[in-house]
Amino acid sequence: MLRAHAERRWLSREVIPVLRQIETSEDLPDDQLPAAMAYLEVIWAEALGRARETDAERRRLDARDLSEQPLLARAHRYHRAVENLRQAVARRVAQLLGASQPRTAV
Repeated sequence: MLRAHAERRWLSREVIPVLRQIETSEDLPDDQLPAAMAYLEVIWAEALGRARETDAERRRLDARDLSEQPLLARAHRYHRAVENLRQAVARRVAQLLGASQPRTAV
């Protein structure tokens, strides 16, 4: 759950504010747009790495003892919520970067 929480915080604190700034051109002069887009690419690559780590941890959690069922159920719900956020952000990043759709996880 901590890994999913860390990924959610990264998306919320690092990626989404940059997306909003680019999408709205808020406080962003036109000559700084290329730099903002380059920065978005860099932090999105970091976000994808975090997503891979989160998904790997989820797979490790799934292999644990079934006696920990209440914890597993909560972890699955939280992971699902983070996946939904990740997918929504991925769509926005894809639109801005002009890609068909960035990969959200491996």
